[in-house]
Amino acid sequence: MPLSPRTARVLLPLALLSLEGCGSADTGDALVLLESEESIVSGIASGTDLENIRDGWYVTFDKYVVSVGNVTLERSTNPSALEASTDVVVVDLTAVTNGIPLTRFVGLDAVRWDRVSYELVPPTDAAAQDPSVDPSDFADMVANGWTYLIEGTVEEAEVGTGESCPPGGACIPATSMGFRFAMSVPGRFSSCESEGAAQGGFAVPKGGETTQSATFHGDHVFFDAFPGGAEVVSRRAQWLVNADVDGNAFVDSSELAGIVGSDLPLLFPASDYNLSGSPVLPFDSADDWVTGQLATQGHWNGEGECLWALVP
Repeated sequence: MPLSPRTARVLLPLALLSLEGCGSADTGDALVLLESEESIVSGIASGTDLENIRDGWYVTFDKYVVSVGNVTLERSTNPSALEASTDVVVVDLTAVTNGIPLTRFVGLDAVRWDRVSYELVPPTDAAAQDPSVDPSDFADMVANGWTYLIEGTVEEAEVGTGESCPPGGACIPATSMGFRFAMSVPGRFSSCESEGAAQGGFAVPKGGETTQSATFHGDHVFFDAFPGGAEVVSRRAQWLVNADVDGNAFVDSSELAGIVGSDLPLLFPASDYNLSGSPVLPFDSADDWVTGQLATQGHWNGEGECLWALVP
């Protein structure tokens, strides 16, 4: 099917590795897009609604660069069936509103591929650089093996109400807090399924093409617990404002890594946060909170769920 001008602006090298020959007339194609949840593009509002930040702050993202690829299709009815793409794309999700091509599978058996996965992949020079990504950021991602480069701002929702209370320091007024997460979080999102679907994966139409989307949610680092499927979390940003130990109104990954031990409960009080279920254990620093939540962000076709795990 024809792509929209927005979608067609990136033509990825679709180097597909097929471990099962097609050869049948009963085949079809599958286009897998990479798309952003609204929170990445529009920010996260303050308020009392389910998806609002509840503790008096709102968040906007200036960059949300990710490195994603290695889409794999399998079938539980035929364990030998495997279609695996080696395509990897580095893209700034703040610039993605309609999705960009991640990979395309051609000549698939026109059946349900019920085991679908994709990965956060430390990029190499062979990765496709989307035009949304600054060349210097792409070079840094490759050089450092980062899967994420996220920059943004937390701002007080009501003038004069914000304050930062760092571990071991006095509370001071705070109107806004910049942040930067530059991190390597190799992970895998597997057994992906669409919201409300009775089966996982997707069906390939005979003689046609299906379009599917790997969707990233941008609010997980502001959850007060690690996701477990159904929506049982609230969103809070005070922890990040309190992490400004040096008082310069900016928090980065290295500053978070320095918050350890008895200071962690001050940042994540047990009355508000549940640290169980983290993919990063033991939980040794505030940086582990970010790493763990970034490993859970991959979804399918919007709100559909995937299992998540860090890749050693």
